[in-house]
Amino acid sequence: MKTKIIFEKQNAEQKSVNKEFENEIKKSFFIALKEKGLLTQTQYEECIKRL
Repeated sequence: MKTKIIFEKQNAEQKSVNKEFENEIKKSFFIALKEKGLLTQTQYEECIKRL
């Protein structure tokens, strides 16, 4: 499963804030998948490292 969040028409400050927001959204997806048993602890840690 791949999910990509795209923000269009951004200035430099918005890009920085949106990147942080995007990473928080991704972390929440990983936590939800881990809680449902679809990711192991090792897989979860690897996903977080890649952010």
